[in-house]
Amino acid sequence: MKKKVVIAVIVIAVLVVAAFVIHFNNSKAEIPDKELVYLQLDTKGEDFVLSQIEGLAREELIAKWGNPDGMLSGFYGDIWSITETESIIIYYSAESTVEHIKLQQNENNN
Repeated sequence: MKKKVVIAVIVIAVLVVAAFVIHFNNSKAEIPDKELVYLQLDTKGEDFVLSQIEGLAREELIAKWGNPDGMLSGFYGDIWSITETESIIIYYSAESTVEHIKLQQNENNN
């Protein structure tokens, strides 16, 4: 009788651990909106924002943010205009994953 109780407890423990592993492997962090990223770049800085999106595939970012407003020349990256004077620049690795982010202050030519 004691042996059956121990086996039952072990089986339940294994099932609980397996459920947690499956849950955490399947729960992907949500990609923040570009508007939220813009606010966080201004208030919390590039390192904070990069920690949320670093390693993200270019295709996933475009699916969330829409097509970029421009591309970089000489570097592998995209530009999303946020305001008339500010843009978010994303730099990618050779594997097309997010490597760096920057808030660009554009000159206003009035």
